Amino acid sequence: MAKANNRKSTAEHKAMGTYRADRHSKLTPKLKGKPLLKNAKPPAYFQFEKEETAIWKKVVELLVTHKLATHLDIDAIAQYSRSLFQWITYSNDVQVNGTYIESARGVKSNPAANFMHQAWVRCQMFQKQFGLNALARESLEDTGWNLTGSGEDGPRLYMPVVQARKRE
Repeated sequence: MAKANNRKSTAEHKAMGTYRADRHSKLTPKLKGKPLLKNAKPPAYFQFEKEETAIWKKVVELLVTHKLATHLDIDAIAQYSRSLFQWITYSNDVQVNGTYIESARGVKSNPAANFMHQAWVRCQMFQKQFGLNALARESLEDTGWNLTGSGEDGPRLYMPVVQARKRE
């Protein structure tokens, strides 16, 4: 039997003495990183191929344009770029050779189809983290972090809200 998910409000947690600001506060996480720049380079230890570097540049441009990443996200962006490259590569193989291939033992599933699926699952995970799909964008909230560094109102950096939404 499934357990009921009866969430307590912040006031209830405070009354019971179980309130924790890191879990029950409605504040968004504070970023410690600098905004990512369009000319950011992938980490050298990823040793990207030429095609992967082209994907990296497109992903960085997208994230910078929408102010969704900081320089702290470089490794995650590199991993997303690699997963996207792998998905494209395996997709092309499946389009050329099909989902099933003939072998000495008969017809079997094309291994590239499985690898393509695994790469896409990784891509979806990163898309959710960076707010690159419709469902993830619903949970984006303005952090109030001014990217211009001056006192004026400038563009804001948006981050996924960690806390669950209040149920109505």
